[in-house]
Amino acid sequence: MVAAATRLRDQGTKVSPRADQHVLAVMSSSVLSWHKVKIPHITAIIALLLAVSATAEVITAKAEGAPPLDSASLVALLEEIRTKHDVPALAGAIITEEGPVLVEVAGVRKRGERTPAEKNDMFHLGSCTKAFTGWLAGWAVEKGMLRWDSTLGEVFPQESRRLPDKHKKITLEQLVTHRSGITGDLPKGLDYWPRQSRPVVNGRETKKQRQDFVKTLGETPLQTEPGEVYAYCNSNQILAAAMVEEVSGKPWENLIDELLCCPLGMNETGQGPMVTRGGPARQPYQHERNGSPAIAAPHADNPEVLGPAGRLHMSLDSWGRFVAEILRGARGKGTLLKQETYDELLKPPGYNKGCWLSQGPDESGRASRLGHSGSNNVNYCTAEIYPGDNFAILVAANQGDSLPGAPGKSACDELLNRMEQMWRETNGATE
Repeated sequence: MVAAATRLRDQGTKVSPRADQHVLAVMSSSVLSWHKVKIPHITAIIALLLAVSATAEVITAKAEGAPPLDSASLVALLEEIRTKHDVPALAGAIITEEGPVLVEVAGVRKRGERTPAEKNDMFHLGSCTKAFTGWLAGWAVEKGMLRWDSTLGEVFPQESRRLPDKHKKITLEQLVTHRSGITGDLPKGLDYWPRQSRPVVNGRETKKQRQDFVKTLGETPLQTEPGEVYAYCNSNQILAAAMVEEVSGKPWENLIDELLCCPLGMNETGQGPMVTRGGPARQPYQHERNGSPAIAAPHADNPEVLGPAGRLHMSLDSWGRFVAEILRGARGKGTLLKQETYDELLKPPGYNKGCWLSQGPDESGRASRLGHSGSNNVNYCTAEIYPGDNFAILVAANQGDSLPGAPGKSACDELLNRMEQMWRETNGATE
């Protein structure tokens, strides 16, 4: 496996020394305990999935010729891989610029129970949420509310007045591309669970929390000068979202619904854990790495303030509608934003402003691949986009975590490779 940090260096990006630690896939993983949120630094736990070595099964399939990818063969593939890696539920989808064209799922919602997972069931996106925040940043710039070089000091003149000068000069671009110099996910001393027994109403409370986050940012020294070094950190997207909230006057949660979910017909979406109370499994339960169902409670996830970095869940159909819009943007056919905005958001190489790890440029000057993975330690998912061939693949499992050998990650990695090969052979697409 080729490390993401090495690839970024090869592309001319200066990478934090800690970026080599735990580099696995295009992803970020927020590690939780169920009584106290615990999120260790994960400065660059990402890599291009295209760099993942092919499994023996894939090599064998290539030699023998893969079957066509259709509904029946995808269901069979899902069940084969789900059983092999012993995960409760496994889902996969093929997306084109027209939208989701193939969505299937196999397995059960909760280990030990018989309720089957269904096509419209929702899976946790983890850090694949970041692409939604990147899109909102592009929207705010397009509307003239922000510039890519807008600083924390400009946007938050009151909240930032006690911040060191270096912190005040951090720009929106540096935040969404993880080049702010910030490391560590949440500053200490703030109560991130003030309402853990009941849901946040319209995001008002989390908007206030993100403003408070800005005030306390100075307690964490910057590890590098802003703009110099790539260092993956969830705090970046929290602060980027706070900037968008400040200039728009609306919480991030509301903006996602109004600007993306409604226009794209994303009807099966939510935030936090898919199941928040015990009883019959009406959605997939989250499962720990050892396979046991995680606690069903509203706070059984990252705290709500971290929403812009990794807290969305949705069906693969709904997720696929957003990814289809990104695919259109990457192909010069975006609909919700101006094409120049998409070109700026998705510009390769490296971790771009749209919060995708990108490869390229291709002959058109645009990204040849875009990818990201996500995990909150009890789920795992990956999105991989191939603009030149007009398709994307989504895979998801309701079992964590993101470390090597973890069942959810292993199942998703194998499924991604197999689906890509089968789709290419079915449609005559070549690398």
